[in-house]
Amino acid sequence: MRFTEAALLLLILSGMTGLVSVMSSSGHPPEREEALSESPDPLESLERDFAAVCFGDRFRTGYSAAGDTLVRSMDVLSSVPLQVANLHITRALRQHGFSHEVTLRVPDLGLSFICTTPDGRPARFELWNAER
Repeated sequence: MRFTEAALLLLILSGMTGLVSVMSSSGHPPEREEALSESPDPLESLERDFAAVCFGDRFRTGYSAAGDTLVRSMDVLSSVPLQVANLHITRALRQHGFSHEVTLRVPDLGLSFICTTPDGRPARFELWNAER
């Protein structure tokens, strides 16, 4: 056997070994440690998701007539239409285990989302127009 034939055979075998190892792997890249550790407080996760369509990264505490209702508010970015913000927030509520009941449109002010937290407490999230 010549040197070139042996090299070609070695190249074919290493290619087949690589192909088998790629096909047998799970195909998912290893996740980063911070992505695996989800924050235990669902409000912190919501703040991060709401920040995509709102100013800032923190909720403001709002006022409620009922003492047990959790009320938080944020200002919607002026570049984001209210319909897009509505879809984004509704999806974020569902993904984090909140039971969304109704969205109210407050004329010339913004949107108010009435929902229930994962632990059963009533909540209201208000997204106000930045130009109000």
